[in-house]
Amino acid sequence: SAMAEGINQTGTLVCTLKIRKPIPHFDETITLNLYRVMQEAITNVVKHANAGKVDILAGTATRADRYEFQILDDGDGFDAEKKEYGVGIPSMADRIKMLGGTFTIESEPGKGTKIIVEVPIENE
Repeated sequence: SAMAEGINQTGTLVCTLKIRKPIPHFDETITLNLYRVMQEAITNVVKHANAGKVDILAGTATRADRYEFQILDDGDGFDAEKKEYGVGIPSMADRIKMLGGTFTIESEPGKGTKIIVEVPIENE
């Protein structure tokens, strides 16, 4: 995917995309917002996490009417409970909420960070 390739050009960070279930055909609004959110998530990792690798898992949701992306890094992590993050995270969450989806962030200091984005699948 162009996104993963673009990210790999950042140098030290290795980014892998693992697609479990084919990515459904989303409309342009959803596609654009998902792309922006992924971009923002990866940018955060590059800037703040001191991570060596990022894995993007696509299609991990168990429900048939949802599609899920997970972005996992092996970086520093932070206390997600304290909501100590920049402006990027709330705006990502807002974008996903606007699409009727959910945005979850799990992190602990020293444990890396996991972002879970789940969006509804439009039935064709």
